[in-house]
Amino acid sequence: MPKKDSDHVIVINFTSVVFLSQTIANLSLVNNKEDHLMQEVEKITKPAFLEGWLSSNEVAHELGTTPTVIHRWAEDGRLPPPERLHQWRFWRQQDIEYIKSVTYCR
Repeated sequence: MPKKDSDHVIVINFTSVVFLSQTIANLSLVNNKEDHLMQEVEKITKPAFLEGWLSSNEVAHELGTTPTVIHRWAEDGRLPPPERLHQWRFWRQQDIEYIKSVTYCR
């Protein structure tokens, strides 16, 4: 039977099969490691003294922007000044919830 231009020939030898099976096995190991890491991250909770406080990243996520913009807004007075713990900045969760509700009403 003559081959048409649309016919494709796939040549697979034993080495290719072994390579592909190892690659698939490695990918499943990577996925399992990622799942395991995500489970470990989910176990991490805030310390008790930070309950009710949001970090710059969390505030940025809540308001749909970046931490840099959050810092600029705080410096400009658009956000209440953050409490500082060393180099980290934290806002009260209730303040951010109020800002979200006010901006939603506009």
